Amino acid sequence: MGFKTSLDFPAIRNSFSGVDAQAPIRFNRVRPHNGGEIRRPCVLPLKALLREIETSIVEQRIAGGDLEIPLPRGRGLLVGHHDGIYWIERPGETPRGSS
Repeated sequence: MGFKTSLDFPAIRNSFSGVDAQAPIRFNRVRPHNGGEIRRPCVLPLKALLREIETSIVEQRIAGGDLEIPLPRGRGLLVGHHDGIYWIERPGETPRGSS
């Protein structure tokens, strides 16, 4: 995987513009396990998810592994790496972890 430029919090928040703060956002927590990965589906209101993202950027870590959050209107996938770095993968791009 090539180097990804981290998004700042305002850019991430803007990715959800027009979405109600209490709207449930479905996403996956992903963590490595025995050469594979464990995916845990989660749901949080947008406001709580954004608070978690902001905290992870400040603390430079995401508790429980990586995050994969589908963006509204099919604009791609917001990926949060366990060290608090976020980027967007768009349809047609090489998936994360691929060479």
